[in-house]
Amino acid sequence: MDTPLSRYIQKVFSSWTVLRIAEQQCSGGMDTPRKIRDLVPYITQRLTRQTQAYNIAEWLNEYLCQVLNVLCEDDSHFDVADLISEAYSLHLAGKINQIIELTAKVPAACDLSSCSSQVVCDEAVVSDISEESGGSSDPDNSDHGLEMDIN
Repeated sequence: MDTPLSRYIQKVFSSWTVLRIAEQQCSGGMDTPRKIRDLVPYITQRLTRQTQAYNIAEWLNEYLCQVLNVLCEDDSHFDVADLISEAYSLHLAGKINQIIELTAKVPAACDLSSCSSQVVCDEAVVSDISEESGGSSDPDNSDHGLEMDIN
């Protein structure tokens, strides 16, 4: 069902960089876009009067890890949970116009093409080839005496 609350949550998710990167990288497989769309009902169906922001953060983290294969290292799922919790409180109070106002204030998503990708890898150790292989004197050896050791 399309409600002001679900539209707000969808807009928050659309601007959340973690989900945009997950979609770009297809971290959840070929159907990652569908899995991201399914996150709105996944959250809205769990909301109750007793729901706290930390519950929402747990649900988001669980979904990211188990369904989308994403680890949210920046802890932004706590910020997103706070936004959803605030909107849900307004929903319970019948303050639909305030949810609509909040929706209009959600910033547009950033341009991911302007972001640099960061690749994390183990420390590489450069060692002289003569130490490891007995000093090959093969003139066709294209590594010019250096070997990369990835530990």
